[in-house]
Amino acid sequence: MKILFTSPCKPIPIFLGRFLSIDDVSYRFIVDQGLFSATADVPCFSLHFLAQNIDAPSVVLEWPTFEELEAELQSEHYDYIAISFKALDLYMIDEMIQHIRNVSPHTQIILGGYGTLAFSEPEFATIGDKADHVCRHGDGVQYLRNLIGDSEERPVICHLPVETIRIPWLAQAASVKAKVAYMLSALGCAWKCEFCCTSAYAGGRVIEVMSPEEIFESMQWYYRTHPDLKQIYMMDEELLLRKRKVDAIGELIRNDEEIGLSKINYLAFGTLKAISRWEPEELLLNGVGEVWAGIESMYSYGQKKGEIDSKELIHTLHEHGIESQLSWIVGDDCQTKENIDADIENLIAHKPCTVQLSVLSACPGTALYARLKPEGRVRTYIPEESHLLGNNMDSLHFTHEERTEIILKTYRRMYEAHGPSIMRSLWVYMNGYEYCSHSKNPYLNGPKHKYFKAKIEGYMPLIKVAIEFAPTVEVKQAMVDLLDRYVELFGRFRKTQQIAANRLLRLATQEMEHRQKESHSTLREVPLKRYTYPGR
Repeated sequence: MKILFTSPCKPIPIFLGRFLSIDDVSYRFIVDQGLFSATADVPCFSLHFLAQNIDAPSVVLEWPTFEELEAELQSEHYDYIAISFKALDLYMIDEMIQHIRNVSPHTQIILGGYGTLAFSEPEFATIGDKADHVCRHGDGVQYLRNLIGDSEERPVICHLPVETIRIPWLAQAASVKAKVAYMLSALGCAWKCEFCCTSAYAGGRVIEVMSPEEIFESMQWYYRTHPDLKQIYMMDEELLLRKRKVDAIGELIRNDEEIGLSKINYLAFGTLKAISRWEPEELLLNGVGEVWAGIESMYSYGQKKGEIDSKELIHTLHEHGIESQLSWIVGDDCQTKENIDADIENLIAHKPCTVQLSVLSACPGTALYARLKPEGRVRTYIPEESHLLGNNMDSLHFTHEERTEIILKTYRRMYEAHGPSIMRSLWVYMNGYEYCSHSKNPYLNGPKHKYFKAKIEGYMPLIKVAIEFAPTVEVKQAMVDLLDRYVELFGRFRKTQQIAANRLLRLATQEMEHRQKESHSTLREVPLKRYTYPGR
């Protein structure tokens, strides 16, 4: 038996005519930050995770053309082809199914991913009916194991390709590349926000996928394989609500003498309520280096926020060295032209390291889609509009053009208020370094202190670029203050640091001169990637 896992075929969707859909850093995290705008190609993590945890040899294809997919199917005998997709890929999946039937009629087709939520809608159900098998919800690993008769109990592993985040004009400067690993702790979320595909796909349940021991084993693998790894994204919408699991992971990290707190850190998801239950020092001791929380509008989602002062909560985390990645949605019914500016200023006042700004979207299969469709507010469905900046529903108070303009202007406002994301993180690392310097806890004044120092040393060479090309007078002064603070903590730059900083400044100047002559774009060709897995 052999299985072919594949992403949807090319062409890769492009958002708003300027953002490559698989480059999520460029359109939702580090947007319009001048020379500091970043880019990344995100691996198809789910395909690799599935291939690594079944007892069958397999091949993973990322972004093949139809010709490349055909060549692969004709090169070997595949019993199954498994395709993971999103709603924006619906019509592409329809084409792929017909193509696969023509090229390899004996190969059974398996569909999975959040895109399968659309099959609950009558207009898209026929696409799902054309496949042999559809994993409509739950744990894909267990689904595949049951399908192929793989009944052996084995630990789950997560040894995925890493994402490399780059500043394009610094492609050759290894010190400013950020490698990020992904790990799947659990699926689903019990909050059941009506717009959320994650909650809809898991039916409002939380499905545990990896135990603390399995998570830690994969953490060790990541850091041994990629010693310069920046962070692990722990995919688990409610991890910070499950204190026992977080504490168990943290104990394993603290007691690890090989890597431990001096390197291991991960991003944890949590509502404001969940984050507020933790003392920042507890999070540090458990290896949590960053939190991702939904701030959303000041006027909505009270059940997730309660009476918590979100700005004070996030600022306190920053003071202890914990980064923040915040998400905010435009187009909710509670937002109006009269209050949107206050909402934006509230978000900016949190001073997040990075943000995800998105248009409220009604994806097929979600409760929001079911509520708005009878009201006539769901637009004639165009799958390609199912993304964070897409236009698939009508807001009460804004046109789609107004919504996207708000998002893009807010990204720019964030940059003009607080400077580049990489410098915001540097400021947080300095806070953590100072906090750990004064701590009496041996884990904090030992390995965690070392962790922050390494982060600071890695980012500091870019400070001259940040000063020279600051977007506002206020940001320029903040960058000068950051350099002064570094000198107070560590002394003046060593000769090697000066050389590195001056080199980066020269490269930045050359890049700015180049951009004055030619337009800048992050769009690019993405070659096919092929991976093989032997089965377990």
